[in-house]
Amino acid sequence: AAHGNRIFVSMASKGVTELDLDGDTVWRSHFSSGTISDPVVHAGRLYVTDSKFGLVVLSTGTGQVLDRFTPAWGASGRPLVRAGRAFFISNGGQLYSFHLNKAKKL
Repeated sequence: AAHGNRIFVSMASKGVTELDLDGDTVWRSHFSSGTISDPVVHAGRLYVTDSKFGLVVLSTGTGQVLDRFTPAWGASGRPLVRAGRAFFISNGGQLYSFHLNKAKKL
């Protein structure tokens, strides 16, 4: 995902990484050894799904894990962020939707 002069990429063996426009690593967040989806950027946060942990929310500034929601089966498909909500489907086929409110945890 790209946002302004930032590029965010995910790789199963390296987690989620922010790169500058020269390709240099700004930060790396390695929170799982599972399969991680492509990140989605929204309001200063990155949303990714993880085959072990489900939906994971990271700070775009630091890569710190801010929140996560873990369904019984994890998730692998890229999350969708629209109209103030995050949507994703678990590996068990369940659709989840969360209202994105910075004051509340998932």
